[in-house]
Amino acid sequence: MNRPLRLMLWHWGRHGGGPSYTYHLARALKALPDVETHLSISRQCEIAKEFRALDLPVLWVDTYRGLPTCLLQSCLLPAVARRLRRYIHDHRIDAVNSTMTHLWTRLVTPALGRRQARLVCTVHDATLHPGEGGRVKDWFYAPVPGVDAYIALTRFV
Repeated sequence: MNRPLRLMLWHWGRHGGGPSYTYHLARALKALPDVETHLSISRQCEIAKEFRALDLPVLWVDTYRGLPTCLLQSCLLPAVARRLRRYIHDHRIDAVNSTMTHLWTRLVTPALGRRQARLVCTVHDATLHPGEGGRVKDWFYAPVPGVDAYIALTRFV
């Protein structure tokens, strides 16, 4: 390849290990000369300021701060998915890494349609943590259709 790999790290979580993992991965990738790192991050992320300080190209997405805004923003997911798909196309992204599953991952991924970019999902545990289960959440956190590859972070997976 005559140009750097164009990689997007995609995580729309607001707090906890997901944003932190994504931030540290982005910071490490930024140092690699053969990788052009892009991000898609929740504007409501508790470490948004740290992501901004990386000075990487970012597609900011409004997610939510609680149930009312979650319901409202969920209604706008088709438009958000189109923005993500357009960004991937316009920036000629080669691969998208969903660095940690988010409630919307399964809803947005099929909307990406036939894409030029490979989709890689990171799995951080083989089983859900306490409080993450339930029929609805089980569906949201099930394997994502159309994924090209998975990255497993623990020896248990």
